[in-house]
Amino acid sequence: MADDMIEITHYFAMVCGLSDYSNMEAQGFASMPAAKNDVKEFEAHLREHTFFRITIKTLINFSRSEFDNAWEQITEEINEIRLTDKSARIAFKFYYSGHGCTYNGSNMLTHMVMINDGDGSVPIEEKLRKLSRKSNLSVSAILDCCRNEITAKS
Repeated sequence: MADDMIEITHYFAMVCGLSDYSNMEAQGFASMPAAKNDVKEFEAHLREHTFFRITIKTLINFSRSEFDNAWEQITEEINEIRLTDKSARIAFKFYYSGHGCTYNGSNMLTHMVMINDGDGSVPIEEKLRKLSRKSNLSVSAILDCCRNEITAKS
């Protein structure tokens, strides 16, 4: 192993996809049936190409509260390892397939439950940035979505 490479001791991933936007068609969001398949394929890829144990949280057609709960669970698991094992080297991958937008220069994930569950978007860039500030943790993200620029939240 090269001197500049870090050996990962723990691997986590959160793999999310939204394909059902039927309750948001009036706002111009078409359903995306391929997103569900993308999630399954990406999860299979991670399991096949990760050479040690990986913890994966998978969400398909989820609500904002389900996302927030899963994010909280996986970040708590990561933090527990970070705090109890100072020699741990942790990698976290985030994958999202579905609609997205940019608001005030930040990437947002657009949720299918905009009316019933908060404002319907997740400030994913902010969440990833906060997580990446942790020591002994490498964070990467793949946002498999088109993004529209939103100038004002309504």
